[in-house]
Amino acid sequence: MRRRWAVGVLWGLLPIAFVLALGAGRYVLTPSELLQALFGSLRGETAGLLLLYSRIPRILCALLSGAMLGLSGAGFQTLFGNPLASPDVLGVGNGASFGAAAALLFGASGVAVGGLAAAAGIASLGLVLLISAGAGGDRRLTLLLGGIAVGAVASSGVMLIKYLADSQTVLPKIEFWLMGSLSNSDWEDVRMLLFFGVVPGGILLLNAFSLKVMTLGEGEAAALGVRTRLVRTLTAVCCTLLAAGVIAVAGMVSWIGLMAPHLVRLLLGDEAERNLFHVLPAGALLLLAADTLARTLHTGEVPLSVLTALFGAVLLLILLVKRGKDHA
Repeated sequence: MRRRWAVGVLWGLLPIAFVLALGAGRYVLTPSELLQALFGSLRGETAGLLLLYSRIPRILCALLSGAMLGLSGAGFQTLFGNPLASPDVLGVGNGASFGAAAALLFGASGVAVGGLAAAAGIASLGLVLLISAGAGGDRRLTLLLGGIAVGAVASSGVMLIKYLADSQTVLPKIEFWLMGSLSNSDWEDVRMLLFFGVVPGGILLLNAFSLKVMTLGEGEAAALGVRTRLVRTLTAVCCTLLAAGVIAVAGMVSWIGLMAPHLVRLLLGDEAERNLFHVLPAGALLLLAADTLARTLHTGEVPLSVLTALFGAVLLLILLVKRGKDHA
């Protein structure tokens, strides 16, 4: 009964949060203005234009990005059997940061920055997979160690670019991108997120049972007929594509991929196959809450990672308290 209630709350909050976010902002829209704008009577007026070209695409980007990061984090945590794994675990985040920083250093902007960031993140995964294939041994361990190594190299590259960048013009752009933002989201970004999210997300959800079996150990999973190498590679690639798509649109958004799976486990228990599906609304709600606060707390935009890191710290404390009570 408790699990059904929690599932209902998670999915039921999505439309409520969507409507509340539509009205929130420095330009507050009343319920009547929202209804008129949504049904066309304010088409062409300030409220209608604001909704159509700013708030609706931005809110959709927040929901899609949060769902994608949550699913990516849950996939990585299940793959590695490690509750601390996240989309950054294979060096994807650091690789994407290097790509974006390099693009900004050479004067690129907009889609070019996001595209190069996504390409660099995916290239980082390719390098990690090559390292893992050549290293042999426990593939999960070699993937993890390869990701740490590639991430460290990419991180040093970002620091070098920041050192070379003009401190008055380019460096602030790099720093702001690294903190994440959805302030420039539009319908093209929604399409980009769908492009990166639908197929990889669908593959992950379709392979949820195989991933669950692999938590028993690769030997046991192979004995039960699971093609462990294929599932492991598909999971790593799909999780990376999900994270890379978000990075291309929103920059670096920390903690969501780590928080959403933990929140679902806190509410529903530790069931890998089921949680891969229910982590979608959890991630979406977390990022939508952070983005709504980012555009309402201050006259300027608050970087997303400032708020998501705060959310993460609070959730971590809740988990620690719960763990202490369970072992008391």
